[in-house]
Amino acid sequence: MIAAAPYFAVAFLYLAIRIRVLKTLGQTVTPLPLATHLATLPSVLASYLKILIWPVGLSVEYHTPYVHHFTGLGFFLPAAAVASFVALLVAWSFCSRPAAFASLWLGLPILPALDLPVFFRDEIV
Repeated sequence: MIAAAPYFAVAFLYLAIRIRVLKTLGQTVTPLPLATHLATLPSVLASYLKILIWPVGLSVEYHTPYVHHFTGLGFFLPAAAVASFVALLVAWSFCSRPAAFASLWLGLPILPALDLPVFFRDEIV
């Protein structure tokens, strides 16, 4: 961490200047209510999980509709699939340090893709 400290300092300086100039980290392209954003996240994560586990029929973009309510199969089924996968990764991570490291590197790069308002409508996956 000590060796990486200068790089963190440069990154934080860049972020501070960017936020000062642009007033935000990203630009909102598709305004979404917070409830729709949160209800759609399990569906988006489940889509990425499906592509990760079974990469058949790959495409540049996938039709993933917005979920507007926290009810029904559009929310609960993807949420259950993602929760099960995360539980398996967490259990495996407790047994193995390499699995914990791999799980971290599997999860961190997907975080920017979860900022759904920065994508065009119907192009969230």
